[in-house]
Amino acid sequence: MLADISNADDIPWKGERNRETVMGIKERSRTPEGAERTFRGLNIDRMRALINYLDKLSYSDEVDYNFVYSLVRESAKRNQVDLSLPYDWITATEARREQQSQNGAGTSRTQTMATSQASTQH
Repeated sequence: MLADISNADDIPWKGERNRETVMGIKERSRTPEGAERTFRGLNIDRMRALINYLDKLSYSDEVDYNFVYSLVRESAKRNQVDLSLPYDWITATEARREQQSQNGAGTSRTQTMATSQASTQH
C-alpha cells in the first residue's frame, strides 16, 4: 500500500491481471532495481527493512507494530503526507452518500428517474 500511494508512476503490477505475472513482478520488486521502481519516493533502505522484517514473521508471531508504524510515519513525513486525512475512497463514498441524501434519502435510482420523467411529462 505504501508503494501504491507514494509512487506517482503507479505500482509496476498495476493493471496486470495474470496472477503469475503479478507474482513475478512483485518478486523482482525485491531486487535493488525493482525496489527503486516500486518504492520511488520512499526511503528504499527503510522499505527493504520493513519487507525483510515482514518476511521473517510466521503466522503466529506477534507483530512489532511500533516498528511498522514508525516506518509508515517516517515515510509519510518524508513525502509530506498527512496521515490524519481520510483516504480518497472514503471521501468519495461520503460524497456519494451526501449526493444521495440530497436526491432523497431512501429513494432508489429507479424511483428517482420515474418521478423525474413523470414531472417532465406534465
